[in-house]
Amino acid sequence: MLVAVQAAGDPHRPRSGTSCSSTSAAAGWPAWACGSWSISAATNRAGTRAGMPLAAGSAGARPSWKASERKAVLSRAAAWLGSISFSFYLAHGLVIGVAFKLCVHFGWKPSGIKDGLLFAMLCLPLTTAVSAVTYYLIELPFLSLRRNYRQAQRGGVLVAEREKAPPAEASGAS
Repeated sequence: MLVAVQAAGDPHRPRSGTSCSSTSAAAGWPAWACGSWSISAATNRAGTRAGMPLAAGSAGARPSWKASERKAVLSRAAAWLGSISFSFYLAHGLVIGVAFKLCVHFGWKPSGIKDGLLFAMLCLPLTTAVSAVTYYLIELPFLSLRRNYRQAQRGGVLVAEREKAPPAEASGAS
């Protein structure tokens, strides 16, 4: 998700081709190390499950190593996932919880790696669909209400503009 968010970032901000990989390394490797420690402490495994999202995210980014190119080349799907990533973050817990309760209600309790992967294959498209709906119906309308601060800049200094108060009506009492 970190690489997808980087792809959907501000198009006016110049980026070098290595920014995606350096951002992934700076944020991802400590998370992977903590995840591998907790998994290895709990299950005596080497933490391969914790490193899977990092490897998948790094494989999805094809960073440009040429200094002349200013951005990493990412697919439109990755940029779209970056746009809905906050909605994805908010919706994933709800979708996983509801899906798990429904699975248990219908007699299937996922346990083990095989069932976990099957459950993830069920939850990932559901979470993406719920995230897309909430992004377009809730988040995007609120984002359109925000003020564009780039237009308010004058001479490199951000100027706070105050809205003019409506003229006071003259009262009949004198």
